[in-house]
Amino acid sequence: MAITKITYQQLAPAVRSVYGKAREVIKQGNLEYGITLLKDIVLACPGFEEARNDLRAAEKAKTAGMNAVAKFFASLRQSGDITKGTLYLKKDPMEALKYAEEAAAKVLNKKALLFFADAAMELEEYDLAIQSYDFILAGNKDDEEVLLKLLEPLTEKEDHARIVKVRQYFATKYPRDLEKQHALREAAALASLGTAKFVDDGSSKSNIPGSSAPKTDDLEKGDRIIRSEEDIRELISRYEKNINAGQATLDNYRKVAELYYRVNRFQDAINAYNALVKLQGNLDPVIDREIEKATVALSGVTVKRLEIDHAPAEEIQAEKDRILAYRVERAESRVTSYPNDLQMRYELALIYWELADYDRALEQFQQARRNPQRKLMSIVYLGRCLSAKGQFDMALDQFDAALAEMPVMDKSKMQALYYKGEALSGMGRVDEAFECYKQIYSTDVGFLDVGRKVEEYYASKKAQA
Repeated sequence: MAITKITYQQLAPAVRSVYGKAREVIKQGNLEYGITLLKDIVLACPGFEEARNDLRAAEKAKTAGMNAVAKFFASLRQSGDITKGTLYLKKDPMEALKYAEEAAAKVLNKKALLFFADAAMELEEYDLAIQSYDFILAGNKDDEEVLLKLLEPLTEKEDHARIVKVRQYFATKYPRDLEKQHALREAAALASLGTAKFVDDGSSKSNIPGSSAPKTDDLEKGDRIIRSEEDIRELISRYEKNINAGQATLDNYRKVAELYYRVNRFQDAINAYNALVKLQGNLDPVIDREIEKATVALSGVTVKRLEIDHAPAEEIQAEKDRILAYRVERAESRVTSYPNDLQMRYELALIYWELADYDRALEQFQQARRNPQRKLMSIVYLGRCLSAKGQFDMALDQFDAALAEMPVMDKSKMQALYYKGEALSGMGRVDEAFECYKQIYSTDVGFLDVGRKVEEYYASKKAQA
């Protein structure tokens, strides 16, 4: 049973909404929830490759954040999924694929990825099998067991160029093994006779029949980490050629937009994101934020140029005011569209705080504190807003509430202590304020201006004496 490929445009509106939500919560750091949403999507729509790519990236990030004990117990639970899935591997490989997804969602390890590849091979979904093997090789490029398994789907795909590279690995590592040397010669001969041309300089061409669009996976290294600016510019060139060759996919637009931003081509990034929005038919909050980020960065370049050219101060300020108004408009629009998204309310509150619009900031921070990830900082900001309004007694209540849940002297706790000290100073309670600053000083003398405040306190006491 073959898996029919599905594009974003072919998804039901409800699935599109869930996909957008999944990408959003992952960006906010809620990997577990995002993985659950993406897993449900790929189980319901196994041909939607973009969701599976995002799912694997999230699973990889989740696994990287687990300690050894958590990985051990997750692997035990995962074994049950694989055992059950194995029963279906031959008679119902699609069902086995579902168990493989459940296993990978618990912890993304070699065991889960190998089982997923086995199910994909039974379905004759060779691209999925190759992708699964590549995830393993991204962590250990010399895994010979996986390299040997990889040869089967590569052969089915007639990817002669890559077969030669795998055979080269074994021939180089085992120069006295005549069988491996013969296998390399055979692979090279097939490559020269076949439609694919083997090039060992990283410039191999696409395997799409009739396409001259270049590959990008050799630079992406399988883990999407681009290490040099030269790599980034080369990737941009290849994505541009892919798009011009007719591969104007959501994934290509998204990737090239991200790369444009990384080399400060902000207008090009905006254009690519807008093309992506037009292609997918709606503006999801993730892309909205990326467009905003690029627009703000582009404005920053404009301001810097105006400053270098010694433009009138009012012209520079007008550009700063314009971009600030734009940020407010976008943040308010997102909150209107997604009123229950507490992260968006937190972001809007920060902008109101920046504008010194403390009443509206208070309202949004009060909503945002229901977000567990933003709770404590929202409470600290509530205290800061109240202090700015001169309502120091209520501000102290907020700071104390935040500090009660901060057992570790980290940056967040130091901020809460610092602004509590500011509120106490505003009330004339100088000695109590000093106690706050002293706690910070004993941990980090360079935090804000706490060093100067401590010195001034001792100087004032000495003068009084």
